[in-house]
Amino acid sequence: MSPTARQLALATLDRQLLLERRSLDVAEAVRRLCALQAQAPASPYLALWNRVRDFAPEDRRNGDTLPCLLVDGLVAGVWRAVDGGVELTAFRKLGTAAWDGLAEEAARLRALLADRDPAVYRRYGHWWDKGLPGVESRIVTD
Repeated sequence: MSPTARQLALATLDRQLLLERRSLDVAEAVRRLCALQAQAPASPYLALWNRVRDFAPEDRRNGDTLPCLLVDGLVAGVWRAVDGGVELTAFRKLGTAAWDGLAEEAARLRALLADRDPAVYRRYGHWWDKGLPGVESRIVTD
């Protein structure tokens, strides 16, 4: 017997931790979700608050949630601000068109970051020091 549309919808919401708030720590919630996509700084906090019982924003400040590169809607790597640019680290081999698109986005990101304190984004640096599973990295500058 095949599941009904309602059963599939409920299973999807459950998998995304959206049926009820759970007693999980933030790292476990993010691991189970694989990633949290956000367009604004508050979005990850709201997404976690909706999923994790007793969530407090300071729970996320451990550097374990990295800003991601998205290619065709899939997580393809991570980025970080570096002196003079943005470093893009891909987890898999990307084609020229993908790199060109990421470079355009990185240029817009640099404009956004220009008036902000870059130290905020350096808190993620320890992951690069430990050795990310990156296949290729590029630094996009002006």
